[in-house]
Parts: sequence; C-alpha cells; structure tokens
Amino acid sequence: MKRLIFEWSLVIIFLGVLGYVMRLEPIEQQLGKTVVIATDLPEPLARTLLKDYQGSYELIVLPVYLEEQWPSLLQARKADLFFGSQDMLLWAARRQYLQPLKEEFLSQADPDGKDGLGRWVGLWADPWVVAYNPERMMTKIGEKKFSIGEKDFFSYRWIFPDLGNLNGDMRNFQLYEFLTTHYGEEDFYKQMNDLRPSVQSYVENTNYGVRMVLLGQADLALAHYSDCFFYQKEKMPLRWFSLEMNPAMIYGAGIAHETKQWDEANKILQYWQNRPETWEEKNKIPWVRLQLNGPKYTFEMSGLEDKENQRFFDKWLAEFRFGGIQKGIIK
Repeated sequence: MKRLIFEWSLVIIFLGVLGYVMRLEPIEQQLGKTVVIATDLPEPLARTLLKDYQGSYELIVLPVYLEEQWPSLLQARKADLFFGSQDMLLWAARRQYLQPLKEEFLSQADPDGKDGLGRWVGLWADPWVVAYNPERMMTKIGEKKFSIGEKDFFSYRWIFPDLGNLNGDMRNFQLYEFLTTHYGEEDFYKQMNDLRPSVQSYVENTNYGVRMVLLGQADLALAHYSDCFFYQKEKMPLRWFSLEMNPAMIYGAGIAHETKQWDEANKILQYWQNRPETWEEKNKIPWVRLQLNGPKYTFEMSGLEDKENQRFFDKWLAEFRFGGIQKGIIK
C-alpha cells in the first residue's frame, strides 16, 4: 500500500512539474513578443500615437527624455524602434543605432523630411509661428510671413523666446541655429537689436508667450504651432502666421540595428506613414502632417559643439539681452 502511495505521489509530482513547464512556455513566448520603442516624447503622447495600432506584439514605451540618459538607458534595454524628435533621431543615427529603411518608406517621405542616408523618416512637423489675438491687438495685422528685419513688425509689442537660457526649451536653441544660418550671425544680431525695443519679455517656455497674447498683454509672440494648437481647440481667438523658410522641429521614426522584431517594427512604421487623412484630428495630435507635396519645412540643424554653444550664450547675453555690445567679452 505504501509503495502504491509512493508511486502515485511520483506521478502527481511529475504531472505537476509538466503542467508548470507547459504553463511557462507560453509566458516565455509572450515575453519574447514585445517591441520596445525608445522615445523622447511625453509618455501619454507616445501612447496616443500607438493606441490604434493593431498588432500581435506588446508595445513597450521606453522614455528617454534627457540626452545624457540615452546611452545608459539604451544599454540596459535594447530598443527596436526609435520614435521622437529629430534631435534623438540624429543622435541615434550618428552612433550607428539605426539601420537603413526599406525603399517604400523613403519614397513616401518628403524629400526634405528624411535622413540623407535613409535611416529615419519624418512624420510630423512642429513649426515656429507668430501667434496673435486679433481681438486684443492695438494695431491690426494682416497674414504675412515673419522676417526679423522687416520694420513693419517693430511697432508691435513682442514676446520673444529667450534663446540663450540654458534652462529653457532646447527648441529655442534650434531656432537660434536656424536664424543665424538664414540671416548670417552678424545680420541676425543687428536685426535683433533693431527689434529689441519692441520686445516686452523674454520667455523660457513659449506657451507662456501665447497666453500673454491671448490676454492682450502683448501683440505678437514667437511660439511653436503645438503651443497654439490646444488654445484653438478650445475656441480661443488665436491666430498665427509662419516664419520665412518655415523652421520646424521634425518628429519621425527609425528602426534599430539590433532589433529582432524587424517585421513588426516595419509594420508600426507603415501604420504611421499610411495613417488616414483624419487621423491627427481624431487623436488631437498637436503637429502638422509631414508628407509628399505638403508644406516645406527647414529642419536639420548643424548641431553646435559645447564650445560653440558657450560662445553663443555669452554673445546672446552680452550683445542682445543686456543692451548692446560689451567690449572685451566676446572674441
């Protein structure tokens, strides 16, 4: 009897272990069916951009907000897909994290909205605009392209981004790169000094400038389209017009070199690129669609080195923010 009990105990243990192993296998398979998406976008926005995607893989969002965090985070958790700002995509491409994309993706991308070596494509743009409230302006203004040196703009009360604030939005620094490239550094500072008496305030966050325009505390604010987007959705009396050459931050995607989920990563990119015309409206996406035959944007900046960055910050403070050239500071 004891022997029979012992044999049945062995059978029960064996069946228990077998059942455990059988339960484990699907879990292991499931853990393998994930796509890790590295992004510098706010997590809620990244999830919004993914929520309608119908795939067989679990999508894991890996936030990489600060550039100094990117290497350690990506070492700890390998990404399959990079999705976010051009700054992050350029950083990843320079370090050979991205592989060349399929021709079908590159042929659908705007020629000015993709990497020269085909490693990432732009999907959205967040252009710089000049925001105004027609109901609160002291002097009326018509629709036009903004040029810093145009004297028609000197009579308005301005809110301007503080381009040299190290704690501010790095997109402000991108604007500096664009303006000095477009006008030349010497002309840029000359024209900015001409405009300076009209500037009422310098702001780190351009959303604050848009609010001041809405309240009638200023006439014009240099801001991002995304800053204006939600106010317009709330039926606020806000209008805007473009800058010359349409400088913009581009948002796009690229596929990681080391991904083992290449097919699924391609399907996600295809989903974004082939989204319906009403997709942005439905999902309340605060950007402009980047597409073939659409508006043209200037987006790829040179990326200054640290020493050049410091020279710019010194020059901005000495020559512009504090009222003119201070001899001996800038060389």
